[in-house]
Amino acid sequence: MNPGKISNSILNRSVLKLIKSKNKRVQKPAIGIDCGVIDLEDNDKCILCSEACGIFPVYRVANNIYACGGIPLAAHTSVIMPRNFNEYNLKEEIRSLNQQCSELDMQISGGHTQINDMIKAPVVTVTGIGVSQQEQPITAKNMKAGQYIVMSKWIGIGGIRAIIDNKKEEILQRYVEDVVDKAYGDILDMTVKAEAIKAIECNVTAMHDVAEGGIFGALWDMAEAANTGLEIDFRKIPVKQEIIEICEMFDVNPYKLESSGALLMATDDGDRLVKELAQIGVPATIIGRATDGNDRILNNQDEKRYLDTPQRDEVYRFLGGLKSERENS
Repeated sequence: MNPGKISNSILNRSVLKLIKSKNKRVQKPAIGIDCGVIDLEDNDKCILCSEACGIFPVYRVANNIYACGGIPLAAHTSVIMPRNFNEYNLKEEIRSLNQQCSELDMQISGGHTQINDMIKAPVVTVTGIGVSQQEQPITAKNMKAGQYIVMSKWIGIGGIRAIIDNKKEEILQRYVEDVVDKAYGDILDMTVKAEAIKAIECNVTAMHDVAEGGIFGALWDMAEAANTGLEIDFRKIPVKQEIIEICEMFDVNPYKLESSGALLMATDDGDRLVKELAQIGVPATIIGRATDGNDRILNNQDEKRYLDTPQRDEVYRFLGGLKSERENS
């Protein structure tokens, strides 16, 4: 199998079908539902989310928890290192995780560290732990046909940072630094905290972060969880021109690129949500609506196409090509 998320068909038949729901206090896992939810007392809920080996893992678990209507508090980490790595390498991994936690007002709560002969690169796993007092989790499956789909910020936020981090010198041979800086953005562009909290105040029914698989993958997952169709205006999907140009340098599709920091929200009143988000400085756009049936349609002027099932994220293809370059050099 290819690196990245496994396909929905494999996930369904080889993972989800094997998991039996025995405890009513534990939400049953499903496609498009990124967090685990455990009912506590007095409507309190514990929200859990894990990421392994992805880019910016603390941001990704935090965003999933925010998208579920919770507040992330802690990150429980596991760092497994290959034999040829040393203590300095371990410190660098922990510094990175701790820095991400600091930027998100989270705390590393503990975890596990180990040296293992069977791996060639570090394996880092982060489990985010959060709390919520929402009566019901705000998950993607709550989206209803007819609702507007609003997207915050723009696509490619996380993935373009990985590309620039690895290829900045080459990019600067073609583009001035101002272009690169605009594409790279601010690290806090990668958190959905502000829009998620405001969206809850505006009574959205469903949210889903745009992470691995890009906007195309996130839209599919959201519709799959809710069992709805989609009618999306491709031209309304927000993207920075600077990101498009850098992606073109490396034959990367920005619509399939990791986009941590962007959030999809389903609402009955899209205009109100967009205005409320603008008042707190978060750009947002109505990009389409949920529909009856199962057709997931992308309209681009007179051209109509159907959304494919989620594909391998472009960031993995890019990093895989980078690895081959280094091995052959």
